[in-house]
Amino acid sequence: MPGGSQIPGPSPPERFGSYALRPRQRIMIESNFAVEAQGLCRRYGRSWALAHVDVRVPAGQALLIAGRNGSGKSTLLRILAGALRPDRGSLLVGGHDGIRDREALRRQVGLLGHASYTYDALSALQNLQIVARMLGRPADRGSLLPFLAELDLGGREGDAIHTFSAGMRRRLAIARLLLQDPAVVLLDEPYAQLDPAGFRYVDSLILRLKAEGRTVIVASHHLDEGAPLCDLGIALDRGQVVWRGSGRDLPAGFRSLDPASPLTVQEPSPRQGTSPDPAASRLSEVPSSTVARRA
Repeated sequence: MPGGSQIPGPSPPERFGSYALRPRQRIMIESNFAVEAQGLCRRYGRSWALAHVDVRVPAGQALLIAGRNGSGKSTLLRILAGALRPDRGSLLVGGHDGIRDREALRRQVGLLGHASYTYDALSALQNLQIVARMLGRPADRGSLLPFLAELDLGGREGDAIHTFSAGMRRRLAIARLLLQDPAVVLLDEPYAQLDPAGFRYVDSLILRLKAEGRTVIVASHHLDEGAPLCDLGIALDRGQVVWRGSGRDLPAGFRSLDPASPLTVQEPSPRQGTSPDPAASRLSEVPSSTVARRA
């Protein structure tokens, strides 16, 4: 992960303006993409988790994000979901500025994260009822049981979550995601903790969501599973995009990247009209990162 106070790579254009406007101000901007992010940067302490990441995904298509542990996949998804604010960059989702209008962003995006975020003392049905009421959706038994049945949890709706296996908790988290009915679906390691039947279900879910015109972004280590279903693909290494192309080409391409080929990281010059980062003189320079590069 790149270190230092300055962001590796060129300065991103501030196409959608600064962050100075009120968070709840409604801003609609025309875009040819359901999700369009430019120059996303995020720092944790002295390390940059993301550095100048661009993402563009049309409606009805799927993007696969590949990368090793710590490459920035989860950080990127959290920014796209509105759960984390970038230090620099711009984000459009469904024509809404996702940085200035995070409320509108969260109405359109659903995230399946690593954690299940369930109330373990309550039943599966009660967990869905809480979510349904928060969303203003029908919370009666008849409306919610189909979500559990689709995830092969029929007959377990009255059981407390603490009796569920890890795979069953994962299925419940997917049911909760579907209950949100989002236009943009973010899946962080969706195959984790699932059995082969669960793998097949996730595959069918991605295809179904695309057919419904939704946008799907998948971060996964299971490249052979998710990649053939995705129209687009990027590979991250130390927070930077090191490969971009078709998702179907990503598995072979990512494995063929040569880790001995270095990526030259250049420091950006301060933008005109801005002052240099005052911490720059106190922190070490960003080291060159050795990343995989396609032959």
